Amino acid sequence: MAEKTVRLNITGMTCQGCADTISRLLKKEGGVARVSIDWNAGSGVVVIDPEVTSEEDILGNRVFGAHYSASPAD
Repeated sequence: MAEKTVRLNITGMTCQGCADTISRLLKKEGGVARVSIDWNAGSGVVVIDPEVTSEEDILGNRVFGAHYSASPAD
């Protein structure tokens, strides 16, 4: 599996529970190998299999809706 690292800026997190929720829901996305969310820094790293999912799929995940939002990190 060729992996791709997706780095995210995430807003709306106020605690470790928020980061855990985001991590848990992203891990349910097909093609996600690893997730690391840092609520204090407002960032995340998601390692994906680009043959199964894409950065757009990650950004469009239902977790990023009512309470949180994400954008690609520079």
